[in-house]
Amino acid sequence: MEDKYGKAASLALFKVLYNSGRCNNLLDIVSEFVRNAIVLRPKEQYTTNDLKTIFREQYGFDLPESVIKAAVRKLTKSGEFLKTNGVYTPNQDFSIRHKKSQSYLSDEIRSITEKQSYLFTQLYTFIETRTKCSLGSNNKQLIDQSFINFLMGNSSNEDQFTPAISSFIVERGATLSDKDVLNEIKEGIILYQGITYSESINEAEQWNDLTIFLATEHLFNAVGYNTRLYKDIFDDFISLVNQINSRNGGKGGTHIKLRYLEETKIEVESFFHVAEGILRGQIPYMRMTDAMEAILDGCQTPADLQQKKSRFELSLRKLGIEYFDFSHFELKKEYNISGLSILEQLEKRYKENNRIYNEDETLKALELFTKINTLRRGNSPHPIQSVRYIYMTANSNILYLSNKEIVKKKKSDTPFAIDIDLLTTLFWFSSSNIFHLIKNRDGHIPTSLDAITKAKRVLSSLLNETVENTYEKCLRDIKEGKITKEEATKLLANLKLFKSRNTEITEENASLILDVIQDSDTMQTTIEEDVSYYKNKTASLEEENEQYKEDRNKLLCENRDAYAKGKLQEDSLINLQAEAYATKKFKKERIKAYREVRAEMIIVILCFLLFFLQQVPSISTYISTPMSIVICSLLTVVCQRLLWHYKKKRNNHQSICSPLLLLWTFTFQGYAKREDFKKYYIENKRREYK
Repeated sequence: MEDKYGKAASLALFKVLYNSGRCNNLLDIVSEFVRNAIVLRPKEQYTTNDLKTIFREQYGFDLPESVIKAAVRKLTKSGEFLKTNGVYTPNQDFSIRHKKSQSYLSDEIRSITEKQSYLFTQLYTFIETRTKCSLGSNNKQLIDQSFINFLMGNSSNEDQFTPAISSFIVERGATLSDKDVLNEIKEGIILYQGITYSESINEAEQWNDLTIFLATEHLFNAVGYNTRLYKDIFDDFISLVNQINSRNGGKGGTHIKLRYLEETKIEVESFFHVAEGILRGQIPYMRMTDAMEAILDGCQTPADLQQKKSRFELSLRKLGIEYFDFSHFELKKEYNISGLSILEQLEKRYKENNRIYNEDETLKALELFTKINTLRRGNSPHPIQSVRYIYMTANSNILYLSNKEIVKKKKSDTPFAIDIDLLTTLFWFSSSNIFHLIKNRDGHIPTSLDAITKAKRVLSSLLNETVENTYEKCLRDIKEGKITKEEATKLLANLKLFKSRNTEITEENASLILDVIQDSDTMQTTIEEDVSYYKNKTASLEEENEQYKEDRNKLLCENRDAYAKGKLQEDSLINLQAEAYATKKFKKERIKAYREVRAEMIIVILCFLLFFLQQVPSISTYISTPMSIVICSLLTVVCQRLLWHYKKKRNNHQSICSPLLLLWTFTFQGYAKREDFKKYYIENKRREYK
C-alpha cells in the first residue's frame, strides 16, 4: 500500500473538507475524494473497484464499495461521469475543471501533514527518551500505524507502543495545539467509521431490532463500580440508546435492547461470592480491582452484601438491562465455532503475531460466539444494522478473536463482539446532527470519543492488568517458594497504595504509571519509591501539623494569659470606678433622703422637746398634761399626713418603706447600701461589654 498522503492526514481531511464549507454532507465529502482520486490517477474508464484501490493506495483507507457507488452515481447525475455497463468514464474536461479542486486538496493535506509531523516528531522523541534508543524508519512506521489504530480503536493492550502512545496523549493533550491536531484526526475518524461500518451516507439512519449483550465490566460501569470515568462513558452510551429507541418508539416499540448472558451472570455472582468470603475472613483481601472495592464499600456483614447485590440488580433493571435466558435456544452443529481445528489455527496465529495464547480464555470466547452465531442463525452480514445480536466488551482478547476471519468465516461479516467506543460512534453518528456538532463543537460529544479520555482509560486498564498479573505472580511465587508470604503481602500492599494514590490519570502521573506498566523488573522499586515519597510527604505533613498544633497551643496560652491579665486589669478598673460611683451615689441619695424626712424629723424633735419641757417644774405649770396630750395628738396627725404624702410621692422607691426606715438605712447601714450601688454599677458595665 502506497498511502501517499498518510492515513492520519487523509482521515483529518474528512473534518477539514466539511469545515471549509465545500461539503454539506457525507456524500459531498466522498464525492470530493473521488474527484481528487481521478485527477491524481487519470484513466479513460473506472470501475468502483478501481476507485476503491486508488483510495487504498492514495489515502491509506478502505471505503465500502456501496458508498463509492453512491458518490459516483451523484457525479453521474451531475454530468461529470458517463456510465456504460457498470464502467464510469469522466468527461473530457473533467481534469481541467477539477484541477483547481485537486490543488486545493493537496494544499490542505500539506497543511495537515505539517501540523501532524510536529506531533509525530514529539511522539518519536518521547518514545526514544523512554526506550533510550533511536528509532529507525521501520519503527516509526509501526508507531504511526499504532497511533492511528489507537485512535480508531483497532489497537490492543498487547501492542508494544500502545502504553507509550497513551501516556504521550495524556501528557501532551493538555497543550492546546496538540489537542486541536488530535481532535482533527479523531473527528475525521468518526466520519470515516460512520460510513465504513454502516455503509450509509445518511446521518439519521434507522436501526433495526438489535440486542446488545453486555460484558461484566459494562454492568459494573452502568452502576458506577468502575470509577466515575467509566460511568460517564456508559451514561453517554445508554443516552444514545434511549434517543434511538425514543425516535423509533412509534414504529413498533423498542429497537435496541440491553441484555446479559449466563456467563456474565455467573461472573458477577463470583464477584459477590468472593466479596462475601473476604467479609467472613475466609479469603484474604489482596486483589485491588475497582469493582471489588466498590462492592465491599459500606458492607460490614454478609447481609449488607446481599442488600447491595439486590440494589445492583434493581439498578440494572431501572436502566433496562435484563437477563437473557438462552436455554430456549438449541445449539446446532452448523453454528458451532469452538471446534478443535479453529483452536489450533488460532494458536498458530497468536504465535505468529507474538500474542499470548490462553486456551481456556479462547475456548470461553468461542463458546460465547457460538451462542451469538446461533441467535444470528449463522448469518452475519455487513453492516452492523443488519445483525440482531452482538456482544459488547472491553476485553481485548475477545475483540481480537471476533475480528479474525477464521472466526467470522467471511472478512466482510459483522464481528460477534464490538467495543463501546465504536458502538457509541455509530449510535451518535446516526442520532445527531453530527456535522453541526463537529464543525462548531457546541454540543455534547460522547466522552468515549475523546482521544485523551481514551488514553486515560487505556492506561487505567493496563495498570489494572499489571496489578492482576502481579497478584497472580505473587501467588505462584509463594507456592514455588521464591518469595515469602510477608514479602508478597508487602509488595501487594505497596501496589494497592500506589493504585489508590493514582486512581485518576493525569498529565502529572501518566509517566509514572507508564514506568510501572512497562518495566516489571523495576516495578517494585518504582512503587516503593512512589510509596516512600507519599509516606515521607505524609510524615512531613504530620510533622508540620504537630508543629502547627504546638504553635497554636502556645499562641492560645499567650492569648489566654493576655486575656486573663486584661480581664484582671479590666476588673480592677471597674471596681475602682464602681467604688467611686457607689460613694458618690450614696452621698447623693443620703442627702436626698435627709431632705425628704426633715419635716418628720422636726416634728419628732418637737415631740421629744415638749416631753422634756414638761418635766421641768417651772415650765410644767404652763403646760398641763391634757394640753401636752392635745399638742402631741395634733403633731401626730400632722406627722401622719406628711408621712402619707411622702409615701405616695416615693411609691416607686424600692428600699424605703417609711421615713424612719429611710433614715435608719442611710444613718446606720451605709456600707450595705454602698455595696448595692457598687454591684449595680458593675452589672451594668458587664452588660455593656457583652
